[in-house]
Amino acid sequence: EKPFTAWTRTATEPAAVREYEGQAGHYLYAVNAMYCPLEVAIRLAPSGPVTDLSTDEKMAPDGALSFTLKPYELRSFLAAPGTSIADVRVTVPEEVVANLQQRSAALGKALAAAANPDRGEFAKLVAEIQAHLAAKRYYQAWRLLESERADRLLSPAPGEPTAAPPVPQVGQNLLPQGSFDLPEATLATCGIASRSENALAGLNKNRKGDPIVAARVEIVPGAGRNGSSCLLVDSPQNGYLSLVMKLDQEVVPGQDYALRFWVRSDRPRTAPFVLSADHSSGKRWNYRLSLDLDDQWQQCQFVFTIPQRFPGEPQTPSRLYNLTLRSGGERGAFFPATFLLDDLTLTCVGRDLAD
Repeated sequence: EKPFTAWTRTATEPAAVREYEGQAGHYLYAVNAMYCPLEVAIRLAPSGPVTDLSTDEKMAPDGALSFTLKPYELRSFLAAPGTSIADVRVTVPEEVVANLQQRSAALGKALAAAANPDRGEFAKLVAEIQAHLAAKRYYQAWRLLESERADRLLSPAPGEPTAAPPVPQVGQNLLPQGSFDLPEATLATCGIASRSENALAGLNKNRKGDPIVAARVEIVPGAGRNGSSCLLVDSPQNGYLSLVMKLDQEVVPGQDYALRFWVRSDRPRTAPFVLSADHSSGKRWNYRLSLDLDDQWQQCQFVFTIPQRFPGEPQTPSRLYNLTLRSGGERGAFFPATFLLDDLTLTCVGRDLAD
């Protein structure tokens, strides 16, 4: 069978448009590879009716086919035999383009201030992103902005020490401020940062085109398990949470660690989340969690292992500096979750217990 031919004469990213002359007529399809809706206009020659293959609707009798592609949507069409694509125009929302440009500029500023042995690699990354944006290759630019290399440039890790860190004692809490009991406690003094607003730039809208909003995160006095302060997380419908926990002491490769915390919610439900472990080399592991929120305080516990070495990484000590709890979605939708969180701990529980 003859394969579909990609349209390349005009910039179409983040969409892809392809066509194929088959026995039943001229097939064409368009697919959206990004999180935002796109406006697509395709001019066909010669003009004639086009059938939407998903709805059987007759469209574009004048040869001008216009439609909206939802995030990650694919739409296919059938035109008369002998038809071909004459022109394609794809419109990306202005706010998405502006956001990509802002994020590229932020990387450029971080590069200018970087004092890193990988500075040459970072300069190449910034140049690639700028070239993609200039050529309207928005999907390629977005992928690089979401990459681990971009994260490493924006949040440089401490240099690798010459000696491995001491192993924490079993049971030692590496998140000592997780009880939120400091006088006049703030997120910063408790070693926690909310990056929900920053993450919105890469999300923008859900699959239905509804705007995604940042979750509200704040410390609430007197609402904790024992009448102390605790953390309130309010993530409404289409809300997004990204909560970063900085460790006071590095974790050590080859050890198992237990993350424990207490949760309570006046709106019981099961909510999916992702726990991310960010390593100083820029690597990241993601663990899918499911929290059963209840109107009574209950403790959650998750145990994970820090591997001895990353694949392809030099034989240097592995380090972990951040843990991130963020919203987990299903088919582009984020589930609402409002809950209180208290007594957050991260403890070493021993070496490779799973083995």
